[in-house]
Amino acid sequence: MKTIKTLFLFVVTMLSYQMVEAQCNATFTQAGTDPTFTFTLANTPAVTSNYFWDFGDGTFSSLLTPSHTYTANGTFTVTFTIGDSILMCQDTYTSTVSVSSITQACDASFAYGDSNGIYTFIPTSPFAGATYAWDFGD
Repeated sequence: MKTIKTLFLFVVTMLSYQMVEAQCNATFTQAGTDPTFTFTLANTPAVTSNYFWDFGDGTFSSLLTPSHTYTANGTFTVTFTIGDSILMCQDTYTSTVSVSSITQACDASFAYGDSNGIYTFIPTSPFAGATYAWDFGD
């Protein structure tokens, strides 16, 4: 009889462990059209779980299945953390998203200043990665 009780406790313990593992599994998939992606968990979490998404571009979410639109090109590391204080579990998973469809309008406006015949030209719409070529016609 003691062997049956021990076996029963072992089976219940293993099933409980598997349930906790399934509830705190942070694995996710991503789908969408660049630059907007939807992130979906691979497993259904417990109702009491807490969610934290870090999209790698300085924005965050606590939704279960968030959508996110990136505003710049690049490769971003998306990190998802799930935790549950009742089941006493936590898991984190990371993946990357590549964005290449963002275009910036080219605006060649500038301001200038004159100090005793010395002119200073300043671009008024600078953006990251821009290069400038000035032609003064002389």
